[in-house]
Amino acid sequence: MAPKSDAVEKLVGSNYPTWRFQISLVLESAELFDIVDGTIKIPEDEGAKKSWKKKDLQARSLIAPTLDSRQISHVANCTTSNQMWTRLQSAFSDSSRLNKQLTLMRFYSYSMTEEQDPVSGMHDIEELVQALRDMGSKLDEEDVIAKIVASLPNGYDNFKTAWDSVQPEHQTRETLLARLKKEVMRRNSKFGKPEEVESSVAYSAVAGKSKFEKKKYQDPKSRKCFYCDKPGHIKRDCRKRQRDQQNTNKDTKKGGESNNNFAFSLHVEDHDSDSDVVFANSASS
Repeated sequence: MAPKSDAVEKLVGSNYPTWRFQISLVLESAELFDIVDGTIKIPEDEGAKKSWKKKDLQARSLIAPTLDSRQISHVANCTTSNQMWTRLQSAFSDSSRLNKQLTLMRFYSYSMTEEQDPVSGMHDIEELVQALRDMGSKLDEEDVIAKIVASLPNGYDNFKTAWDSVQPEHQTRETLLARLKKEVMRRNSKFGKPEEVESSVAYSAVAGKSKFEKKKYQDPKSRKCFYCDKPGHIKRDCRKRQRDQQNTNKDTKKGGESNNNFAFSLHVEDHDSDSDVVFANSASS
């Protein structure tokens, strides 16, 4: 069965690295790539030349259908597959470098939002990594994993800390993906999905009324402490209140000790010596 190129993504310009990779596989499977890249030149022998031209025509027939209509103009007057290949390479080499720079910028600046599913965010980063590899830019696996973790929103700080404790040999993309999925499931089961939380209804009786009112889920970070007047916690968990109570207990204890630890002295005279006898309150013992 002759190879076909209809599954190859059409070349539109910006996708040149991907197109080149796909069409190269098709040409190699048809044993035509050596002719296309110029490794095998047209022979002098008439019999061999006829065979070469037949293969060259087959290569051009595979390349042409994969070009967008706007790209046909680059190769319309080419007479060999090698000319087509070289012309396209020349036309999109600068564009490819620019695209590589833009993709690198997107990779390093990528950051997930609080509302974004971290699993889908991880897939976005992986797509950028694959695009860079198609362009010949190699990224270490450790750098890719570090980028994914660093891109997680602030709400995943505890997850990041837990990931740092994982043994380096187990810090793989597969492990990270599995842990992220588990974390998302845990959060959804605890708080509900964002859209579900937004539409969930909790009914509470209103004093003096028989009606019920809807209450939306309240993010713990938005709660306000009635003791220190700061957001993010409630009075029961207020650290300032706990410190104040500890200081009050210490002051009370010190005050009690100062009240109980008293002594009085009695001057006793005798003929041999003068001495002060100190009597301590038994309550201080």
